[in-house]
Formats: sequence, structure tokens, C-alpha cells
Amino acid sequence: MIAALTIGVLLIMTALVKPDRDPVTGVSRPLPGVVRIPMLLLAGFVIIAAVSGFIGLAKFAAAQIVITGAILATMLIGLQTGRALGTDGALTSTPVGGRIRKRFDLTDTAMDQFGVLLSLGVYLLVLLVGIPMIALQWASTGWTCRRSSTGS
Repeated sequence: MIAALTIGVLLIMTALVKPDRDPVTGVSRPLPGVVRIPMLLLAGFVIIAAVSGFIGLAKFAAAQIVITGAILATMLIGLQTGRALGTDGALTSTPVGGRIRKRFDLTDTAMDQFGVLLSLGVYLLVLLVGIPMIALQWASTGWTCRRSSTGS
């Protein structure tokens, strides 16, 4: 019960964080509502379930939230890496990009195109690994799920 309540409180605290500053006014901005509101609702659900005596449900929901959040955070890092690779001159400025440029004698345009290709590869890898992980976390049986018939 304490673990579920702790996760619920941490979710509320995380939802109320103001991580961004407005570039013009310098005022702190909260997380977008699309992120903040589900976090608050899930935190409320976990806390209410734990306090109401549904300890197993609260622990299960808290575990699902934490593990799914970790998978989504890892996917976000991968997607941001792909976006960074796709920008102009990003690959050339890295040590690996410099070696590739020297070894194959590539121009700036060719390096940018190779960066875009690597970016698409990273996006594809993130989606091919992340989506099945979330589906397995939520106990999905995949695309082969069929209704079983018990006979007539």
C-alpha cells in the first residue's frame, strides 16, 4: 500500500512540475495538458484504489504506470536522437561522422542525406522495438489473437 501511495504522490508531484520557461517572458510553464491531466487522473486512481482497500489493483496499476512510463521515456529519447540526426550538419559535427566523411570522401550534402537516412533508421528501430514492448507489457497477444470457439 505504501508503494502504491508513494507512486501516486510522485505522479502528482511530477505532473505539477514546470519544466519549461517561456522564451519571451521567462515565466515557467507547466507540462502540456495532454501529459499533465492523464498523470493526475492515474495518480488519483492509484491513490483512491489503495485507500479504498484494493491494494492489489493499486500495486498492479502503479507497476503498469512505472514500466510503461519507462518504455515511453526511452522511446522519446530515441525519437529525439533520430530528429537530431536528421538536422543539417549534425552528423558531420560528430567524431563518427567526421571519420565517415574522411573515409568515403563525402560532401556536406551527402553527409546530410546520410544523416537523414540514419534518422529514419533510428525512428524505425525505436518503433519496431518500443511498440511491441508496450504491447507485451499490456498483455497483448499480438496480431494472431483469434476468438476460440468452444463448439456448438
